[in-house]
Amino acid sequence: MIKAGAQRLAAKSGITLVTCDTSPRGADVPGEADAWDFGLGAGFYVDATQAPWSSHYRMYSYVATELPDVIA
Repeated sequence: MIKAGAQRLAAKSGITLVTCDTSPRGADVPGEADAWDFGLGAGFYVDATQAPWSSHYRMYSYVATELPDVIA
């Protein structure tokens, strides 16, 4: 969104842009930064199903249920 200049175009059109970061901050789950495609920085909008990930990595639930209320 940033590199494409989407904010400028959205502002010009009166549109609000919401983009989600897929990684929780401060979870400190062991191994979360060991690979670019898993844990921190991974681009998956899913909920983790196993501990210790499941208490922090819940992006699907956040985007589908909590975020709409935050935006409203």
